[in-house]
Amino acid sequence: MGFSRVTEPQAPASENNARAYAVLAVLSAAMFVYVIDTTLMNVSISALVEDLGTTVGAVQGAITLYTLTMAAFMLTGGKLGDIWGSKRAFRIGLIIYALGTTITAFAQTLG
Repeated sequence: MGFSRVTEPQAPASENNARAYAVLAVLSAAMFVYVIDTTLMNVSISALVEDLGTTVGAVQGAITLYTLTMAAFMLTGGKLGDIWGSKRAFRIGLIIYALGTTITAFAQTLG
């Protein structure tokens, strides 16, 4: 008398592959935005100094704080993804990132 194993029906392999590639594309695009944002800030330091009327050191400090904040949110987001689910944590992270970027875009000075 053996016990049979009950399994849930699974999607075809091609559907799973398409979904995996879609997830990979979304995550890759998000990482690209982060990397290009940091790169553009570093390239435009001289323009930022002139536009904001500040020093190179202050702009470099702001870029460093930005990078550290992003790293902290990535670590926190990973844990929240384990708790809430990765899709929900990713969406909340996108909203926080969009709000922070919008607020920063309207800044008149560094301070």
